Amino acid sequence: MNRRAGDGNKLARRKPPTITGDCFLIVVEGKKTEVNYFEALRKFLRLHVVQVAVVHPPATDPVSLVEHAIKLRNERRRQSGYPAFDQVWVVFDLEKQHDERRKKAQDAEALAGREKIQLAVSDPCFEFWLLLHYCYTTVHLKSGDDAKRLLAQHLPGYTEAYDFGPDLFNRTRDAKLRAEQVRAHHDSCSSDRNPITNVDRLIVELNRSVPGPFQLPME
Repeated sequence: MNRRAGDGNKLARRKPPTITGDCFLIVVEGKKTEVNYFEALRKFLRLHVVQVAVVHPPATDPVSLVEHAIKLRNERRRQSGYPAFDQVWVVFDLEKQHDERRKKAQDAEALAGREKIQLAVSDPCFEFWLLLHYCYTTVHLKSGDDAKRLLAQHLPGYTEAYDFGPDLFNRTRDAKLRAEQVRAHHDSCSSDRNPITNVDRLIVELNRSVPGPFQLPME
């Protein structure tokens, strides 16, 4: 069979990428904000799409998200030519207080523990993690709308379809340190642990899989 000129180059481009760090499955609740954020961060960190899969499933309650993550993880293990996921994360919000969602979050935590899946949870919403890139606060947030209003003070015109870029990602170290400070604050006093997030733990793991010269400073 004759090959046309350039076919060898095309075949070379189709070769699977060299993966030097962990492979991640990130199952997210939000269909816009979280997907946009993690896809933009993946590109900023120069991680291949095979190495970081960001998925928004049809169901969005915490238990269903974990169940979907289990399904995708097991399917990936059966696929030839693709590396298995080393880390599986589920990202969701607690949203309103005294809601049935809080009970489902506890059930999701138990299921995730049994299946060795990690959770990145924010109370009340993912926007609190974004807000920590710009300021430290432990002011009580009744709902996601409260967090979004505060975030809009730093990102004018913020919407769920916001185009995240270097200005935000270059502040990741500050956001991580502030997230740690918020958790320490809640640990040191009697509180309802609102607001809070541990999304920084997922970001740290992603950053560790980046070749040294391209890693974000995190300490």
